[in-house]
Amino acid sequence: MAPTATAGASAGAQAGGAPSAAGAGFVTTTVDDLFKSVRDVLVKVDVLSRSQERLATAVHSMEMTFTVGWKDVLSALQEMSKAADSRGSPASSAVEQTLTAVSTIKMAFRDDEKKRIISATRSAEVYNSTNRSWEQVIKVVMTARRVDRSSAMVWLLNTIRLPTRRDATVLAGMRACVPILRTKPHLMQSRKDLVCNNFLLGVGLSRAELTSDLYKL
Repeated sequence: MAPTATAGASAGAQAGGAPSAAGAGFVTTTVDDLFKSVRDVLVKVDVLSRSQERLATAVHSMEMTFTVGWKDVLSALQEMSKAADSRGSPASSAVEQTLTAVSTIKMAFRDDEKKRIISATRSAEVYNSTNRSWEQVIKVVMTARRVDRSSAMVWLLNTIRLPTRRDATVLAGMRACVPILRTKPHLMQSRKDLVCNNFLLGVGLSRAELTSDLYKL
Protein backbone atom coordinates (compact mmCIF):
# COMPACT_ATOMS: atom_id res chain seq x y z
CA MET A 1 0.00 0.00 0.00
CA ALA A 2 2.81 2.38 0.75
CA PRO A 3 4.38 2.43 -2.74
CA THR A 4 0.99 3.02 -4.27
CA ALA A 5 0.40 6.06 -2.08
CA THR A 6 3.86 7.35 -2.86
CA ALA A 7 3.28 7.03 -6.63
CA GLY A 8 -0.04 8.84 -6.35
CA ALA A 9 1.55 11.63 -4.40
CA SER A 10 4.33 11.91 -6.93
CA ALA A 11 1.84 12.10 -9.82
CA GLY A 12 -0.16 14.78 -7.96
CA ALA A 13 2.98 16.82 -7.42
CA GLN A 14 3.79 16.71 -11.16
CA ALA A 15 0.24 17.73 -12.10
CA GLY A 16 0.01 20.64 -9.68
CA GLY A 17 3.57 21.93 -9.43
CA ALA A 18 5.21 21.96 -12.95
CA PRO A 19 3.57 23.32 -16.18
CA SER A 20 2.85 20.92 -18.97
CA ALA A 21 4.45 21.13 -22.44
CA ALA A 22 1.11 22.02 -24.05
CA GLY A 23 0.62 25.00 -21.73
CA ALA A 24 4.08 26.32 -22.39
CA GLY A 25 3.54 26.12 -26.14
CA PHE A 26 0.26 28.04 -25.90
CA VAL A 27 1.90 30.88 -23.98
CA THR A 28 4.77 31.08 -26.46
CA THR A 29 2.36 31.24 -29.42
CA THR A 30 0.26 33.95 -27.77
CA VAL A 31 3.32 36.12 -27.06
CA ASP A 32 4.51 35.73 -30.66
CA ASP A 33 1.10 36.71 -32.01
CA LEU A 34 1.08 39.72 -29.70
CA PHE A 35 4.51 40.86 -30.90
CA LYS A 36 3.44 40.34 -34.49
CA SER A 37 0.28 42.43 -33.94
CA VAL A 38 2.37 45.18 -32.36
CA ARG A 39 4.76 45.16 -35.32
CA ASP A 40 1.81 45.36 -37.74
CA VAL A 41 0.41 48.32 -35.82
CA LEU A 42 3.79 50.08 -35.88
CA VAL A 43 4.09 49.49 -39.62
CA LYS A 44 0.60 50.88 -40.19
CA VAL A 45 1.38 53.91 -38.03
CA ASP A 46 4.54 54.52 -40.03
CA VAL A 47 2.66 54.21 -43.33
CA LEU A 48 -0.04 56.55 -42.05
CA SER A 49 2.54 59.12 -40.97
CA ARG A 50 4.19 59.07 -44.38
CA SER A 51 0.79 59.36 -46.06
CA GLN A 52 -0.06 62.36 -43.92
CA GLU A 53 3.24 63.97 -44.87
CA ARG A 54 2.51 63.42 -48.56
CA LEU A 55 -1.00 64.81 -48.08
CA ALA A 56 0.31 67.89 -46.27
CA THR A 57 2.86 68.45 -49.05
CA ALA A 58 0.17 68.09 -51.74
CA VAL A 59 -2.20 70.47 -49.92
CA HIS A 60 0.57 73.05 -49.54
CA SER A 61 1.40 72.74 -53.22
CA MET A 62 -2.26 73.19 -54.14
CA GLU A 63 -2.54 76.23 -51.91
CA MET A 64 0.50 77.81 -53.50
CA THR A 65 -0.77 77.04 -57.00
CA PHE A 66 -4.22 78.40 -56.17
CA THR A 67 -2.80 81.55 -54.61
CA VAL A 68 -0.54 82.29 -57.56
CA GLY A 69 -3.27 81.43 -60.06
CA TRP A 70 -5.83 83.56 -58.25
CA LYS A 71 -3.43 86.50 -58.19
CA ASP A 72 -2.97 86.11 -61.93
CA VAL A 73 -6.73 86.04 -62.44
CA LEU A 74 -7.25 89.14 -60.31
CA SER A 75 -4.46 90.94 -62.14
CA ALA A 76 -6.00 90.04 -65.50
CA LEU A 77 -9.45 91.22 -64.37
CA GLN A 78 -8.02 94.50 -63.14
CA GLU A 79 -6.26 95.07 -66.45
CA MET A 80 -9.48 94.32 -68.33
CA SER A 81 -11.40 96.74 -66.10
CA LYS A 82 -8.84 99.48 -66.68
CA ALA A 83 -8.94 98.90 -70.42
CA ALA A 84 -12.75 98.99 -70.43
CA ASP A 85 -12.77 102.22 -68.41
CA SER A 86 -10.27 103.83 -70.75
CA ARG A 87 -12.12 103.07 -73.95
CA GLY A 88 -15.68 102.60 -72.62
CA SER A 89 -17.93 99.64 -73.22
CA PRO A 90 -19.69 99.30 -76.60
CA ALA A 91 -23.09 99.81 -74.98
CA SER A 92 -22.07 102.99 -73.13
CA SER A 93 -20.31 104.33 -76.23
CA ALA A 94 -23.44 103.79 -78.31
CA VAL A 95 -25.58 105.62 -75.74
CA GLU A 96 -23.09 108.48 -75.55
CA GLN A 97 -23.06 108.81 -79.33
CA THR A 98 -26.85 108.86 -79.42
CA LEU A 99 -26.98 111.47 -76.66
CA THR A 100 -24.49 113.63 -78.52
CA ALA A 101 -26.43 113.42 -81.77
CA VAL A 102 -29.78 114.19 -80.10
CA SER A 103 -28.28 117.04 -78.05
CA THR A 104 -26.84 118.59 -81.22
CA ILE A 105 -30.25 118.57 -82.91
CA LYS A 106 -31.96 119.90 -79.77
CA MET A 107 -29.56 122.82 -79.53
CA ALA A 108 -30.02 123.65 -83.21
CA PHE A 109 -33.80 123.41 -82.84
CA ARG A 110 -33.73 125.63 -79.74
CA ASP A 111 -31.61 128.27 -81.48
CA ASP A 112 -34.00 128.24 -84.42
CA GLU A 113 -36.96 128.68 -82.08
CA LYS A 114 -35.30 131.60 -80.31
CA LYS A 115 -34.85 133.33 -83.66
CA ARG A 116 -38.51 132.74 -84.49
CA ILE A 117 -39.61 134.21 -81.15
CA ILE A 118 -37.42 137.27 -81.55
CA SER A 119 -38.57 137.97 -85.10
CA ALA A 120 -42.25 137.08 -84.56
CA THR A 121 -44.87 139.79 -85.13
CA ARG A 122 -47.86 137.57 -84.41
CA SER A 123 -48.59 134.94 -81.77
CA ALA A 124 -49.35 132.40 -84.50
CA GLU A 125 -45.72 132.56 -85.56
CA VAL A 126 -44.64 131.41 -82.10
CA TYR A 127 -47.46 129.13 -80.96
CA ASN A 128 -47.61 127.23 -84.21
CA SER A 129 -49.13 123.82 -84.80
CA THR A 130 -47.59 120.41 -84.35
CA ASN A 131 -47.28 119.99 -88.09
CA ARG A 132 -45.25 123.20 -88.34
CA SER A 133 -43.00 122.10 -85.50
CA TRP A 134 -42.47 118.77 -87.23
CA GLU A 135 -41.53 120.45 -90.49
CA GLN A 136 -39.18 122.74 -88.64
CA VAL A 137 -37.44 119.80 -86.92
CA ILE A 138 -37.00 118.02 -90.25
CA LYS A 139 -35.29 121.08 -91.69
CA VAL A 140 -33.00 121.31 -88.67
CA VAL A 141 -32.00 117.66 -89.02
CA MET A 142 -31.37 118.07 -92.75
CA THR A 143 -29.07 121.00 -92.07
CA ALA A 144 -27.27 119.59 -89.01
CA ARG A 145 -26.70 116.08 -90.41
CA ARG A 146 -26.42 117.14 -94.07
CA VAL A 147 -29.00 114.65 -95.32
CA ASP A 148 -32.06 114.83 -97.51
CA ARG A 149 -35.62 115.03 -96.25
CA SER A 150 -36.27 111.30 -96.48
CA SER A 151 -33.12 110.41 -94.48
CA ALA A 152 -33.98 113.08 -91.89
CA MET A 153 -37.44 111.58 -91.34
CA VAL A 154 -35.99 108.08 -91.02
CA TRP A 155 -33.51 109.34 -88.40
CA LEU A 156 -36.23 111.12 -86.43
CA LEU A 157 -38.52 108.08 -86.44
CA ASN A 158 -35.75 105.67 -85.53
CA THR A 159 -36.09 104.07 -82.07
CA ILE A 160 -33.23 104.92 -79.73
CA ARG A 161 -32.42 104.14 -76.09
CA LEU A 162 -31.79 107.06 -73.75
CA PRO A 163 -31.55 107.44 -69.96
CA THR A 164 -34.89 108.19 -68.33
CA ARG A 165 -35.47 111.54 -66.66
CA ARG A 166 -36.23 109.94 -63.28
CA ASP A 167 -33.29 107.50 -63.24
CA ALA A 168 -30.30 108.09 -65.49
CA THR A 169 -29.12 104.50 -64.98
CA VAL A 170 -32.26 103.12 -66.66
CA LEU A 171 -32.52 103.23 -70.45
CA ALA A 172 -35.88 103.69 -72.17
CA GLY A 173 -36.73 103.15 -75.80
CA MET A 174 -38.22 106.08 -77.70
CA ARG A 175 -38.20 107.66 -81.12
CA ALA A 176 -35.44 110.19 -81.68
CA CYS A 177 -37.98 112.93 -82.39
CA VAL A 178 -39.56 112.69 -78.90
CA PRO A 179 -36.81 114.39 -76.83
CA ILE A 180 -36.20 116.86 -79.67
CA LEU A 181 -39.83 117.97 -79.91
CA ARG A 182 -39.90 118.44 -76.13
CA THR A 183 -37.44 121.27 -76.60
CA LYS A 184 -40.11 123.70 -77.77
CA PRO A 185 -42.56 123.45 -74.82
CA HIS A 186 -39.62 123.60 -72.40
CA LEU A 187 -38.30 126.70 -74.14
CA MET A 188 -41.73 128.34 -74.18
CA GLN A 189 -42.20 127.62 -70.48
CA SER A 190 -38.84 129.16 -69.62
CA ARG A 191 -39.73 132.30 -71.64
CA LYS A 192 -43.13 132.44 -69.97
CA ASP A 193 -41.53 132.25 -66.53
CA LEU A 194 -39.08 134.99 -67.50
CA VAL A 195 -41.86 137.31 -68.66
CA CYS A 196 -44.07 136.60 -65.64
CA ASN A 197 -41.24 137.09 -63.16
CA ASN A 198 -40.30 140.44 -64.71
CA PHE A 199 -43.94 141.54 -64.67
CA LEU A 200 -44.38 140.58 -61.03
CA LEU A 201 -41.15 142.33 -60.16
CA GLY A 202 -42.45 145.44 -61.89
CA VAL A 203 -45.67 145.49 -59.84
CA GLY A 204 -43.86 144.70 -56.60
CA LEU A 205 -44.97 141.09 -56.20
CA SER A 206 -43.33 137.69 -56.18
CA ARG A 207 -44.59 134.23 -57.06
CA ALA A 208 -44.68 133.30 -53.38
CA GLU A 209 -47.20 136.11 -52.76
CA LEU A 210 -49.55 135.12 -55.55
CA THR A 211 -52.99 133.83 -54.59
CA SER A 212 -55.93 132.54 -56.60
CA ASP A 213 -57.59 135.98 -56.32
CA LEU A 214 -54.54 137.71 -57.74
CA TYR A 215 -54.46 135.21 -60.61
CA LYS A 216 -58.05 136.20 -61.47
CA LEU A 217 -56.99 139.82 -61.79
